[in-house]
Amino acid sequence: MIVVQPSHIQLVTATLLGRWTHTVQERLSFDQRSNALEIIFPSSLLSFRLPPSLAGNFLSNMNIPGQTSSCPAMPRCRNVSRFRSIDGACNNNIFTDWGLTNTALRRLIAASYSDGVSEPRVSVVEGRALPNARVLSTILYPEKDVPDEVNTLAVMQFGQLISHDTALSPDQQSLMTNSTLKCCGENGEVITSSDANEACISIDVPVNDSFYSQFNVRCLNVVRSMTTLNKKCRLGPAEQFSAVTHFLDASFVYGSEQLLADSLRLRQGGLLKTQKTKDGRHFMPNSKEPTKDCDVDSDDSVCYEAGDGRVNQHPGVAIIHTLFLREHNRIAGILQGLNISLGRR
Repeated sequence: MIVVQPSHIQLVTATLLGRWTHTVQERLSFDQRSNALEIIFPSSLLSFRLPPSLAGNFLSNMNIPGQTSSCPAMPRCRNVSRFRSIDGACNNNIFTDWGLTNTALRRLIAASYSDGVSEPRVSVVEGRALPNARVLSTILYPEKDVPDEVNTLAVMQFGQLISHDTALSPDQQSLMTNSTLKCCGENGEVITSSDANEACISIDVPVNDSFYSQFNVRCLNVVRSMTTLNKKCRLGPAEQFSAVTHFLDASFVYGSEQLLADSLRLRQGGLLKTQKTKDGRHFMPNSKEPTKDCDVDSDDSVCYEAGDGRVNQHPGVAIIHTLFLREHNRIAGILQGLNISLGRR
């Protein structure tokens, strides 16, 4: 059992606060200071040899000096609405931030980082690297067709839709281009760790992989999730957040931000925008920037726009999105006919 003496803790605290003060004096932006902390605090803790089990708990008791204005604020609920809010604010009149978009996910168990703060996990066996994720995937889920006698593909698809409705942890992006980080070479080759962004945790693909070997792909692009301040605005283990509301509220149809929600509306009869084919079928509108929003080469390509950007992951999820879009407009048309005074909402 490792015991940290009070004098030791005071020394660490003084050192950390001193380094934080230095970053403030450098007049860095809050984002820049936050990024600096990702380096300052883990390195400081490790230099004092605090065990990971104590590092996160120790930081959790430290407030961030001078950043009260940047801490997550409780939404103010002036009017009680009969309907849910787009961003999840004030859906609960007592705990007004419950389910709010862009807020930290709640942990059911304590964080488990190798340094207690942010470094990816390692094995409990002598601190070795964890088993290769791709190798585990091919062993646990071999390429074998196993027809289900009860469930159809729709069961999986609705399951994915529910997950999209309640959570989205965005990947870290390039500060220079505001785009997805490239952790592998253009042709799927492995790049050296010195050339990769520190947010990269790419997966190495074995040479004899049953699928990727035929395409000479040796690397799968994986980027670490963005992090945010915890609810108490204290230092501590890295916390991921959800960029969509935490409620089952069909945010994949309507969006989780007001600007997006408004852009999806036709503003007539409560209808959502659609694109109509020559034979009269209605589909989701096409993205204004297909080459940016989808993995396509031309702006003339099909790339749907919906309340959730993952609509274009594969045909299955796009089909269910289309179903909900059409059902919304069907019901909106009926309600408009029953009561014209309802207006566009």
